[in-house]
Amino acid sequence: MATKKTSPKKVTATPPAYKTVDEQCAANPVIKKIYEAINEIIDPEIGIGIVDLGLIYDVKLSKRHAAITMTLTSMGCPVGPMIVEQIETLVPQMVSTDIDHADTHIVWEPAWNPEKMKPEMRDMVFNF
Repeated sequence: MATKKTSPKKVTATPPAYKTVDEQCAANPVIKKIYEAINEIIDPEIGIGIVDLGLIYDVKLSKRHAAITMTLTSMGCPVGPMIVEQIETLVPQMVSTDIDHADTHIVWEPAWNPEKMKPEMRDMVFNF
């Protein structure tokens, strides 16, 4: 009996589903401190804290280390390296009782869009 040849199925990676900032903060007070520290970093082009802007997707803790997953408003964002440096410097300084080191991982999926902003910030920026 002849076997039917089939082409391999194309597998597309699904971006991870992240908990909301509020869910993460409610679950862990150290994560809440980290988000508060990171939000002190203002996107120079839009003038809003990068947490309120929706750029920070996730914070994971391991002992005294924070791993921050984020995106940028665009792949060509000229201030991306500066924002990463500020996060990795500011978090250990502002959360020093709990964190010694922070690493930042930039992802492009899911892509940033204005819907990721806190609603009141989105209204402020786009409803002038």
